[in-house]
Amino acid sequence: MVMKYLILIGLLLIQNQLLAKTTIAISSTPSNLNPLFSTDANSQNINRLLYRSLIDYDRKMNPICDACESFEEKILNDGKQKLFFKIKKDLKFHNGDPIDSFAIKKIIEKFKDDEYESVFLSSFKKIIDIKTYNSDTLEITFDSFDYDNMGNLALVRFFKLKPGYTKQFNFNHFIGSGNYWYKENNNQKIVIERLSGKGLKEIEFKVVKDETTNALKIINKEVDISLSNMSARKFSWLEK
Repeated sequence: MVMKYLILIGLLLIQNQLLAKTTIAISSTPSNLNPLFSTDANSQNINRLLYRSLIDYDRKMNPICDACESFEEKILNDGKQKLFFKIKKDLKFHNGDPIDSFAIKKIIEKFKDDEYESVFLSSFKKIIDIKTYNSDTLEITFDSFDYDNMGNLALVRFFKLKPGYTKQFNFNHFIGSGNYWYKENNNQKIVIERLSGKGLKEIEFKVVKDETTNALKIINKEVDISLSNMSARKFSWLEK
């Protein structure tokens, strides 16, 4: 049943490559789309499209480069862990400013700075030094080795803040860096639009909490793809 569901999603994705907008149903409103505070799956998944990160993870949960060309890890004799990153060239924020090692250092410092009170603050307290030898080389030193050190870096979304920023999320205060940017954001739906790269031209995330409503919206073609929870009984009913 799960495999059939995944195949259905895949076919819909291919079909909708040609559509102006694809509507995806999610079961709950993202709790916080501020990259410094987003911990739930819906927030993380949407932010993954809006903001680049230094690294990402593949389907086998192996670290892979996003904004970097390559990375290297070293464990020093005193137990410290060093990560070296070669940053891709010509990466830019949505306002045209460069994403280089200097910019990435400032962003990581926001995640570990008490002033911004990020929910990920404790995850980055192990970072004791960040060095930028030039615009495309970044060196991060942790006080000790931990498998989570690399994984935590995937939480760092590349953004710039506009004047007037507060912890209360307002997407107008953020300058993104991913292939998509915000077009609309309210309590019932979030619409993002593609700026670059391959993929859907426009994606609308619509909050549909009720399973029956979700199924009816699929039938009425109000929803193209559903990521909401659905019982096997309801799924069988939809197949028929």
